[in-house]
Amino acid sequence: MLKVFIACPYTQSDKSICHEQFEVATQLASNVIASNAAAFSPVTHGHPIILQHSDSSISWKKLRKQSLSFHNWADALLVVDLPSASECAVIQEDIALFREAEKPVRFIDPSHIQNQLETLLNEFKRSKSSRL
Repeated sequence: MLKVFIACPYTQSDKSICHEQFEVATQLASNVIASNAAAFSPVTHGHPIILQHSDSSISWKKLRKQSLSFHNWADALLVVDLPSASECAVIQEDIALFREAEKPVRFIDPSHIQNQLETLLNEFKRSKSSRL
């Protein structure tokens, strides 16, 4: 089964943007899973956990350590192509680590997920097969 790590910007300062980014990442993860691939999205996983711990006992720093462990698990990185993605240090680190591991990195426009996703997943599957 193809395993996809989904990177999406997450702006903590503006709660409405934060929730929109969560919705985009979660919809993409849902679509990946519906396409018979596995997905891990730190934003989808972390957003509700952070909301449950408003006392700051769980931070994004702690969650980042956990999400880094999914880099080895994943076959490919799918980056939600929002303007803030190029400015996000975490996403840039994800991209560098996946490229260093010679795993494919692709960007997806959130307004065209349905049109792009099948093509990207097929490309990831071909890349995975060629590495085996």
